[in-house]
Amino acid sequence: MSEERLASILRQIYMSAARADTSVAVILFGIRYADMIDASGIHPRELARLAGIPESYASDLKKGIRLASHVVLKGRTA
Repeated sequence: MSEERLASILRQIYMSAARADTSVAVILFGIRYADMIDASGIHPRELARLAGIPESYASDLKKGIRLASHVVLKGRTA
């Protein structure tokens, strides 16, 4: 997946998250897309910049990427 596509998805997730949940949303993005982020070689700070979100969210992206190998995401049930 291209860096631009990853940034677009991150921007969409960030913008659609409730204000109180933006950090959690960014961490979950990092978990879901960790392999693609690693494969692209993009630094989390650069990904945040490309997404148009505050670069301070790079730390949340790093947390998600690091957690990815330790967690299994559950599907949400309605």
